[in-house]
Amino acid sequence: MLLHPGTSIPRLRAQESTTPAKKDPLNQLVELAELKDETIFDEIARLNQAFDISISIEGILPAKGTLANPKFTARIEKQTISGLLTWLCALDTRYTWARDGNMANLFPRAFLNDKNYFFNRVLPEVHFQEIRESGVAAMEVVHQLGDPNENLYFMGIGGTQGFAKPWSATFHDITVRQALNHIAQQLGPTYGWQIGGTMHQRMIMFHFKLGARPNSKVVPEN
Repeated sequence: MLLHPGTSIPRLRAQESTTPAKKDPLNQLVELAELKDETIFDEIARLNQAFDISISIEGILPAKGTLANPKFTARIEKQTISGLLTWLCALDTRYTWARDGNMANLFPRAFLNDKNYFFNRVLPEVHFQEIRESGVAAMEVVHQLGDPNENLYFMGIGGTQGFAKPWSATFHDITVRQALNHIAQQLGPTYGWQIGGTMHQRMIMFHFKLGARPNSKVVPEN
C-alpha cells in the first residue's frame, strides 16, 4: 500500500484553538471527521493535508500482489489529532499507532512487540556522513543493520528527496523506524514515509504530505 502524494484539500473541519495545547501538533482539534465507505487511510490522508503534521505508515504487506483494505462509514466530532488516530485504529484493528517526537507512526498491531519485525529492530549505532538524499540515507540504515536477509527499495517520488545541505549525524540505540523518522524530519517538519510492495520487495517512499482523494472537500464552518 502506497498513498500517492497530492495537494487535494481534505474533507475535514478544523477548529482553531487558542489554548497552550495548540503548540503540540498532535493536540490540534478536529471538529469533524467522516468516512463514507472509505478506508482509514483516506481519512489519514485528509488529516495530513489539513494540518501541518508528520505521519508515516507501515502498510501490511502481502506475500504477493496487493491487499484490499476494509472500508468504513463512520464519523466523529471534536477530537484531537491523537484522539482521531486512536479512533481510526479502533475501526481498523489491524493497525495501531505510536508517537516519536512529532511523528505519528501507524503500523501493524500484530508486530507491536515483535523485536524481529524489521522496523522494530534496534541499531546500536547508525551514522550518517555527508548524506545528500533521503534514499541514500534509508539504504544506509539497512546497510548498517547488517542483515543480508533484510531489504528496502527506495521510490524517489513525493516531493523533495534531497536535504537542504549535506547531513551528518550519529544516533545510538534506535529502531529502524526511528532512524527513518529522523531522515523524514531532516527533509522537513511535515515529511513522513510510507511502506508498500510485498513481503519480499519492501518499498519506501518519503512524502511531504499524503495525497487525499481528488473529490475531497473542506466542510465549511457555519
